Amino acid sequence: NAKKLLRRVGLFDVYRGDKIPAGKKQYAMSFVLRDDEKTLTDADVERTMARILDAYARDFGAVLR
Repeated sequence: NAKKLLRRVGLFDVYRGDKIPAGKKQYAMSFVLRDDEKTLTDADVERTMARILDAYARDFGAVLR
């Protein structure tokens, strides 16, 4: 379902600094979700973003700040 709705991912900032542990980076990203058949509800977006975040955590060890 997430693949069906996810239209675009954008990276708009990378931060490395004293508030981030050594060897780590903070990425600021944007996600565009769209369903061609219906209007997305807040629940649809939250469920899809949870799946995306789970995949980033599993595949890259990412942590949401």
